[in-house]
Amino acid sequence: MKRNNDREYVIGLADIYQNHAKPWTIEILDKEKKPELIEEIDRKARFLEEMMTELSKKTKMNMKANKESIHQRTDENRKLIAELNDVRQKQ
Repeated sequence: MKRNNDREYVIGLADIYQNHAKPWTIEILDKEKKPELIEEIDRKARFLEEMMTELSKKTKMNMKANKESIHQRTDENRKLIAELNDVRQKQ
């Protein structure tokens, strides 16, 4: 559950950046060429990109683990059904 909240948090930050910060960033860069401001904006943009990349990696790993777990449980259930059928046939 926490991972979903983390994902929603990062997506929310990215949306806020796209909707609010990015337009202002372009306007500020056009009007003023302050190195400190540009560095801060670049730092925040890199941070968001890294968070999105990390979140994507974690999501892929979780999906793979879930898929493996489902396959394992399916195999266990298949074996259990076969054993139950064997027991029923012996009776």
